[in-house]
Amino acid sequence: MHKRFYRLNTWLKTHQSYALTYLLMASCVVMYGVSYFYPPELSPIERLIYCGAYFEPLIREGEYMRFITPMFLHAGIFHLMMNMYAMYWYGMWAQMRLKPWQFILLIFSSSIFGYILMFVWHRSILAVGLSCAIYGIIGLQVMELFYNHFWNSRELRSYFIRALMFTLLFNMIPGIGWAGHLGGFFMGIMWGFVLINPKHGIPAMIMLWGAIAFAMYQVIV
Repeated sequence: MHKRFYRLNTWLKTHQSYALTYLLMASCVVMYGVSYFYPPELSPIERLIYCGAYFEPLIREGEYMRFITPMFLHAGIFHLMMNMYAMYWYGMWAQMRLKPWQFILLIFSSSIFGYILMFVWHRSILAVGLSCAIYGIIGLQVMELFYNHFWNSRELRSYFIRALMFTLLFNMIPGIGWAGHLGGFFMGIMWGFVLINPKHGIPAMIMLWGAIAFAMYQVIV
């Protein structure tokens, strides 16, 4: 019994640094279950809309919370598993480098800005998923690599070239909200300037809030 308690305590200490990543993933899994079964009388697409999916007609009617809630919803088990796998690795990487409040800001601002850019630019009717936030972490990761001169590594260059090619091909698939991914990535780049290199913090913060203000103006007007 003592050994089991010791192993459990060791596991908790090891993984407590990633608590926000696990909480985010658990929220997505729970909401997938809710949107899969409830309300039972609706179709799968109608359930997603009911649970808070990004849905352009309702956003135009003033339901701006739909820029936030879609990040917790997913359109199918494959979509959920793919995003949870990516968030597991990228989320843990981000939490090792960021304070909890910084991690939360990065996740929510990247997702919200991604969906706003989708509304302004791509004009998607219906969208769900955590991809915008994941691309925000990728943007932050790219900035850290450049600032710390990791780009001189041949292995890292090869890795990012392969990742870039996969990302470009993936975003060419019909129905993929590439504008949302681009918005999340841009937000991650901006947070990279603010969090990694304080010298560029003030100009980057001005650009960051300027981009958010412009996007919100486009939504409201």
